[in-house]
Amino acid sequence: MFELTGKYISAQAFAICRKVAEVNWAMAWVEQDRVFEIHPEVSFWALAGGQPMQYRKTWPEGYAERRELLAEAFGIPISSREEAREAARPAAPDDLLDAVVAAWTARRVADGIAERLPPNPPVDRRGLRMEIVF
Repeated sequence: MFELTGKYISAQAFAICRKVAEVNWAMAWVEQDRVFEIHPEVSFWALAGGQPMQYRKTWPEGYAERRELLAEAFGIPISSREEAREAARPAAPDDLLDAVVAAWTARRVADGIAERLPPNPPVDRRGLRMEIVF
């Protein structure tokens, strides 16, 4: 990866690699109508009208900008960073935001308005679409 991007795989990505592989091998192409891969930051990008977030989600400003988008989208208050820190333990406050934006994406799937990245995804050797849904 470093040779292509100049960056190494993140510790978080490395930590979930085994679980991602387990889901991938358990998947069959017929399940792709009900099991979707999302990426929280792609969903936040879509929720913000195709604009990237200004701040990292682990920063107070980043939490606030994402919280505001979600509160507007759902029409309900979203926990403050301090409330999330207490309610979501041992998860981090930004993990709560990721879960809520995943629910936003799931609602878009259920409503038939979700999009794919890339729009016409290639398939892997098992016939699974290689896509992120948002």
